[in-house]
Amino acid sequence: MVRGKGDIAYNARRRYTRKAERYMKQANASYGANRERYIELAKREAEKALSTYEKEPSFQKLSKGLQRVALETDAQFSKPANDARRQEIISRSKRSLESNIEDRREYEGRAIMSSSVGSRIIASLEPIWRQYAEYNPKTKKYGVKDWDKVAPKIFEHMSEVTGREITDWLGVIEAFEQNPEIGADLYKYPKNDIRYDAVVQAAQAAFNL
Repeated sequence: MVRGKGDIAYNARRRYTRKAERYMKQANASYGANRERYIELAKREAEKALSTYEKEPSFQKLSKGLQRVALETDAQFSKPANDARRQEIISRSKRSLESNIEDRREYEGRAIMSSSVGSRIIASLEPIWRQYAEYNPKTKKYGVKDWDKVAPKIFEHMSEVTGREITDWLGVIEAFEQNPEIGADLYKYPKNDIRYDAVVQAAQAAFNL
C-alpha cells in the first residue's frame, strides 16, 4: 500500500512527539542543569513535530502528548522556510529514534548547539574560534565557515582546562553544566538580559578563555 504525504507527515510527527515525551520523562527525573537540558531537547523535538504541519495548527488539533510537551516547554510553531525544508524535517524524523549511544550523543549535542543555548556557548568560546573566523561583509560580522575543522581545537582546550577527555559537543555542554559558576544558568535568560552576558563572562573565566 502506497502511503500519502499526510500519512508520512503524521508518522514523522508521532516520532518527534514520542522523542519529546521521553526527554520530558528524563527531565522530570533529573534536576539542575540536567533537567534544563532535557527540557530544551524536548522543546526542540516538539517544535520539529509542529513543523510537520503545512500551516499553524490549532492547539486542539494536536495530540494529547504534543499538547502536553508544548505547554511544558513553551514550544512554538515556526513555519519552515519552504516546503522542501518541511519535507527535510519530515524525512529526518527516523533519526530522532537513534539508540546507538555515540549517535545519540552527536544528535543531542548538535541539537543543543543549534539552539540559543549553543549560541551562548559559542559566544563564550570566541577567544578560541575567532582566529579561524572570516569576515562577512554582508552581515559585517566574523564567523566560522567550517566548524568541523575548528571543533577539535575547542575540544582540546576544554580537555586541558577541565582535566578530562572531551571529544564531542555534548562533552563541551556537560563541562559548562557541571561548572559551579554556570550550571543551570546556561539555559536561562534571553540574549538581551544582562545575566546572559554574566554567564558568558563566568564561562570565559572558568575555562581560561
